[in-house]
Amino acid sequence: MAIATLGLKSRLLANLQAEGFVDTGDHAYIGKLATAMEETEIIDKILFDPILELEIMKMNFQSISWAQFSIFDTFEDETKRADPDPSTYDARVLYYRLDNNNDDTADREFGFVSKTYSDITLLDTSTSTDVGLNYLEDTSKEWFTNEVKNLTLIDVDGHRYNIDSNTSNTLTVVGTPVAGSYYLQEDNPSYAVVFCSYLDSTNGGYGYVKVEVSFNGGVYYQTFLDTESSVNRLQATQSITYPGVNYIVRIILKNDASGNSPLVYKYLVCTDPSPWRF
Repeated sequence: MAIATLGLKSRLLANLQAEGFVDTGDHAYIGKLATAMEETEIIDKILFDPILELEIMKMNFQSISWAQFSIFDTFEDETKRADPDPSTYDARVLYYRLDNNNDDTADREFGFVSKTYSDITLLDTSTSTDVGLNYLEDTSKEWFTNEVKNLTLIDVDGHRYNIDSNTSNTLTVVGTPVAGSYYLQEDNPSYAVVFCSYLDSTNGGYGYVKVEVSFNGGVYYQTFLDTESSVNRLQATQSITYPGVNYIVRIILKNDASGNSPLVYKYLVCTDPSPWRF
């Protein structure tokens, strides 16, 4: 299965030979796709299916050696939205999409701001069973040899140590960590790949869509899509201008001159190093 550029009918170039697709997550059974179905009909089913297309997005970035799934939203509900959302006019979350909430004011912009995904590179937390000069022991762990090498150990007092090596239950550092709870943290990300499924005037719909991501808690937003300005950096590795560990996604939908709304169906953001290392 090959993935094409995002768009209404061009997002999927498919050799759809499977008899059907089943969601194995928390959502309901997607349903069987008949093998005799015309390709156009199959694409339409995938285009508007909130779970299946997300899985296709994941497949697309699995070829990026450093990337792993980080954050996403299929707009099933507003649980991943900031509360309150600081947008002047809120985009509506309705049946796996964002729209203009039936507000047909010409050229009006509607926003969606995600909740803050805090400490995205925090990988593990536990409690030491012994500490000493240049080591921390945790007998509850069963690490592989050097599995967490070069991660950062943060002890209960906030002291930070580079992990030089590890055995199944002992971390080797330089210094003496404080006994108690501790954290393992990955480096700040350097690169990102962003995916977004949308319908606007550039691919058969109306209006414009803008997608921005902040990696430092909203201090700075980096633009990955701005169809009004012909900016499209989706599905491509981008250097993160201001790295950090607190992610926020901001999406802006702009009506066209007749008040017609674009639609956004889902987004996916992955970064290096993988927050899902274990």
